Amino acid sequence: MIISKSFFDTLEPGEESLRTKLIFADKATGLNVWLVDGKKVREQFNEDFIGGGHHYVYDFIPENDIWLENTLVKAEVPFFLLHELHEANEMRSGVEYEKAHNEASAVEQSARQLPQNVKQMLREELEQRKVVGNYYKQRESGLCL
Repeated sequence: MIISKSFFDTLEPGEESLRTKLIFADKATGLNVWLVDGKKVREQFNEDFIGGGHHYVYDFIPENDIWLENTLVKAEVPFFLLHELHEANEMRSGVEYEKAHNEASAVEQSARQLPQNVKQMLREELEQRKVVGNYYKQRESGLCL
């Protein structure tokens, strides 16, 4: 289910405190990964926000952000990030939420079975984000169909 922001447009100044720490920023893709206060997110925006999310599911999250709860155990962060990044990449490419979520869950499970591969899997997802972003930039400029 896609969450709509019909009752608000942007974060209000006081709501910036939702984002507690920037843990990753990629200039090439514009991606920012933030730790957020999940309790405040649930109170102010959506009670179903658990673990993490991105703009393609939660419209209140800025387009280039992935939000992860600041209460996650540190060892869990790469797996949640991998899930959210894969899901966002798929949805950005036009895949519906349910299919993207199921694929992201399978990717996450694969990483959990071979945790030594999670860093490489994250690098591949970042590369995919660049490919998808470049496609849409070219499409918007009329360079491809």
